[in-house]
Amino acid sequence: MEKLVLKVNLRKVNSEKTPEIKGFADLTIGDVVVRDVAVKVRDTSDGQKLIFDMPLSRTYETNEGEKRYVKAVELYSTDEKIRESLVYDIKTVLSEALEKKEANEFNRYTAELITDIEYDNGRINSKVYPVETNDNSLRGFSNLLYGNIIKFNDIVVKEFVRQEDGKPFIAIQFPQKTIEKENEKEYIDKVFPSAQGLRERFRQSIEEAYVEALETQMSSNDIDDEEMSI
Repeated sequence: MEKLVLKVNLRKVNSEKTPEIKGFADLTIGDVVVRDVAVKVRDTSDGQKLIFDMPLSRTYETNEGEKRYVKAVELYSTDEKIRESLVYDIKTVLSEALEKKEANEFNRYTAELITDIEYDNGRINSKVYPVETNDNSLRGFSNLLYGNIIKFNDIVVKEFVRQEDGKPFIAIQFPQKTIEKENEKEYIDKVFPSAQGLRERFRQSIEEAYVEALETQMSSNDIDDEEMSI
């Protein structure tokens, strides 16, 4: 277990169209980087309050026509007190960056906070939802809980074949945004693990969860076949 460190790299904005948005931050939570966290200051009956929004992965409509939003990443813990502390600490470090008057050489405002939160960076839990599509490589989507503090949503699970030995392997892709750079499209992860070797540990966890999901699916199909034969 180690203390969780938060780091902020903030780009301030001033828009008449969306005045409550004060900036967008690259937020490092331990070994995870979350890009484009929206930093807002909202007027309430109790005065101004700072809030933040994690980047979206996708939106969808329910059968009842209600619009739902799925974040690329969300704060999640089986211990609600840890989550509450993390929200408070993130607001604190974002506020510190927002209040700074002097930017760095990249015109960004930075801040760092060593929290009292202890997290287990060896704890990785994954769940995969297999899908069948016309995409020959797509195998499903995964949610992953890291360190019992942060949950990744909508990780794309794909299967490819190695050219050198012809064996299949699982690859993962985090939710991405598209930008135009020199008339070419560039795909950038909205959230990603920053520690060396952590992405591979995520991939291995997801691969194991994918195999388990397939085995469960096959067992369910076997039961259905038995019921039909009775």
